Amino acid sequence: MKCEYLIVGGGVYGCGLAWQLTSRGHDVVVLERDSVASGSSGGPGARGVRAGGRDPRELPLARHAQELWPSLDGLLDGSTGYRKTGGLTLVEREVVGVRGGRVSMSARAWVQNRAGVETHVLTAQELRELEPHVSTDVTHALYCPNDGVATQEATTRALASAARTAGARILEETEVISMTWDGDRVATVITARGPFDPSRAVVVTANTGSAAVVGHAIPTWRVVPQVIVVRPTRSMSIEHLVGHDSRSLSLKSGRDGTVQISGGWRGRWNDVTGRGEVDPAVVSQALDQAVAVYPSLADAQVLTVDASRDEACSPDGIPIVDLLPGSKNLYLAANWSAHGFALFPAVIESLTDWLCSGKRPEILEPFAFGRFPIASPARAHRPIFVVP
Repeated sequence: MKCEYLIVGGGVYGCGLAWQLTSRGHDVVVLERDSVASGSSGGPGARGVRAGGRDPRELPLARHAQELWPSLDGLLDGSTGYRKTGGLTLVEREVVGVRGGRVSMSARAWVQNRAGVETHVLTAQELRELEPHVSTDVTHALYCPNDGVATQEATTRALASAARTAGARILEETEVISMTWDGDRVATVITARGPFDPSRAVVVTANTGSAAVVGHAIPTWRVVPQVIVVRPTRSMSIEHLVGHDSRSLSLKSGRDGTVQISGGWRGRWNDVTGRGEVDPAVVSQALDQAVAVYPSLADAQVLTVDASRDEACSPDGIPIVDLLPGSKNLYLAANWSAHGFALFPAVIESLTDWLCSGKRPEILEPFAFGRFPIASPARAHRPIFVVP
């Protein structure tokens, strides 16, 4: 099967990139090993759409993504579940070492404001006007009024629908088996459905599956985020996307009065089943942290716990968006380190510009392979045969 662009991975990035490219008149095929949104772009609850607390290299993308999110539902003719709630990073104490704590807040706010991400330092009184149920132990907060939340699975499915409407072919249950090369270009991608011949580029967006397709260009690792959804038994509300300076904690309210607890808590990976699974001890620890910050969550009813959506992390905790070293048409956009969802509107716009023009946008420069001490292009790893 011939096409201009072949995308490997049917998550938010693969479907989003297909939508962007087909909307500009290009012929696109997406290969998904399982089903759309079956990986880290699916699962229960919502994810933060935040610019606050980002690695400074991500701030230009995060700011631009904030501009793009509000218009997505209309452009896609579908629902992403996006809400601009505002985001808070709570501060209780100084952090051990040199990072974080109350004394760092003004500097962090300065960096974000300089990057165009509106940020304010709040006193305890100002914070409680926004979040009246927060613990009295919380003394300050960083406030980003343009942060919000969106539903990752709904967003991915809306993107897939819009891409198909625009002409993209999204093929589920289609696993990449191997690649053939013509010099420094991928010539053919072979699957059980047969060969695919992309005339312009192959883009791997498979995240945790990317190493199986492009090889181990750099070392990455898998994490298994664990998400807990509870129903409070006491009267309380959480009005914002809430994070914490010194606790592993992220809190989001659902439209049905539930509260989602996440923020770095991990489940366990089962090598036998090839899936993540819930760690009950971690559930208890996460609930304790949530109650310490919002005492009204004590005795909350646990509704669901999910650890089925693994994520891939890069060595420095920010994604990789680049041509594979030694290749002229194999791109990687993956290793999102569990926080790429919020950035996707800006990334797919910029990556589409790059694919169509041949010139890398400046906004993507920080995410190149060149930031790592990898092999020179002449000696770079080139995947010839791939068995996922």
